[in-house]
Amino acid sequence: MSKKKEKCIWIFGAAVLVIVLVLLTTGEIRVTSGEKYITIKASYWKDKGIAYEDIQDITYRETLGIGKRVGGFGSFKLAEGGFRNDEFGNYTLYAYESCNTYIVLNTAEEIVVINQKTDQQTKKLYEELAEKCL
Repeated sequence: MSKKKEKCIWIFGAAVLVIVLVLLTTGEIRVTSGEKYITIKASYWKDKGIAYEDIQDITYRETLGIGKRVGGFGSFKLAEGGFRNDEFGNYTLYAYESCNTYIVLNTAEEIVVINQKTDQQTKKLYEELAEKCL
């Protein structure tokens, strides 16, 4: 193999490694509670809006078996996308891996589970959303 080809392969491999490392360690989930909607903006998955009037039930969970990802994105930092577990069946998850508390939003059409970077931030968001939903 020529030196030029070998150099190109090393450069390509290094670029792929950098991209993978960035994807595995970055990303944000921003949940905004507006006047009529909850807006979820995720770095590597589809954004979602949910009207408060569509939420049938909202619960705060200190534990949750998230189950298995059936589509979406997973990294050291985030779990986003379609998941399936024994409790909900198919549902959508927007979660930080470092946080073990969750907010479950049950609508007529789907179940959406979210959290924030910390347990405290998740609890605060739950209280804010519950006030608007109930």
